[in-house]
Amino acid sequence: MEKDIDDRLEKLEKKYQTICDLIHIPSKITAAHIYLSAIRDGFSSFRISQVPGNYYDTNIYQRAKAIDPLSPPHISSLCKSLIIQNYSWRESIYAELSDDHKQYYEQFYLIVIPYVTTYLPLNFLSFIKEAGAKVGLSIPSRAYHFNFAKEETSFKLCGYAHNAVTPVGSRTRLVMVLDKSIHEGAKTGFFWLGGGDIDLKLGLSVKEFTKIYKPLITDVTELRETSDPIFGE
Repeated sequence: MEKDIDDRLEKLEKKYQTICDLIHIPSKITAAHIYLSAIRDGFSSFRISQVPGNYYDTNIYQRAKAIDPLSPPHISSLCKSLIIQNYSWRESIYAELSDDHKQYYEQFYLIVIPYVTTYLPLNFLSFIKEAGAKVGLSIPSRAYHFNFAKEETSFKLCGYAHNAVTPVGSRTRLVMVLDKSIHEGAKTGFFWLGGGDIDLKLGLSVKEFTKIYKPLITDVTELRETSDPIFGE
């Protein structure tokens, strides 16, 4: 009986490896989850890349080459996902909002920005308040206090650890915010995010991402100084 189970597991493992080889993705359960989730969400143009263990010890140009040694993406296409929490969020206010308006007063947001930029929290706060006001919301300023969600909260929401966060296959569908620079300037219309695991990167079409997830699009970043260590020497 035990040998029969072992044989069946071995066959399943080989079948899984064969599938991974056919679709050219790393043979990891996380990679399979990301792949199937991307298809389920409606993506037809995406890639999964495995990067070396020292990826985050390298500069932005080396990271681009690690993603695709033969055709490195433009550094502006390398992005990250941030989980932002409104620590002054009030359920009583949220409950009174219509479904169309709730996106302007969520407790959590997933914000995608390029690595070559710095997140500007005041820009995001101003955008959310102004967007809400345009649709008639009157929410007091004291009901807003945005900051990064704690790592344990982020993991609980999306199921991914730090440096692996991605909207694809997330446990919770959060309202997404796409930095305007990605929407307007991603080279070749493709951008790269965390892939669910620290050594996996997920490449997505900007056009498909916008169509499928319908993110809020606004300017929430500024370019990093060229002296920033991420650019190397």
